[in-house]
Amino acid sequence: MLGIVQGLTEFLPISSSAHLSIVPKLLGFRTPELAFDVLLHFGTLAAVVVYFARDLWSFVLSLVAPGVLGPQQAAVRRRQLGLLVVASIPAAIFGYLLQDWADAQTSRPLRSAVWLVLTTLIMIAAELWAWRARSRSRRARRQRRSSSPRRRRGR
Repeated sequence: MLGIVQGLTEFLPISSSAHLSIVPKLLGFRTPELAFDVLLHFGTLAAVVVYFARDLWSFVLSLVAPGVLGPQQAAVRRRQLGLLVVASIPAAIFGYLLQDWADAQTSRPLRSAVWLVLTTLIMIAAELWAWRARSRSRRARRQRRSSSPRRRRGR
């Protein structure tokens, strides 16, 4: 049961770890041991590696055999890899610094549920903000088009 929950929630922008503490409580199971959580997350990692195998392989080739990809594709892949590494640094730092606090939050089902609701509210707010920004941008483009002189095709 928890494997299904992990599989369904891991790729959503929500905490699968929180679900792993809430679901056993709801279903009357005891909370799984850390080793079980690690095993579930390892399964997720394996799925990610399989799904992105071509991309991961092209990253490797861009470093060790760039001629196989061609100079332009190798440069693009090296740049993408560098950006992934740079973008991962803040997450790694915060993860390391907040690990004990985060574990305490997800170890209790009620706290996990509260954090999931807060995360949901933040995501809804972000979506609404982005929707309004896109809407304003579209409106501005339409206004620019309607106010600019139209070109006539000459003969």
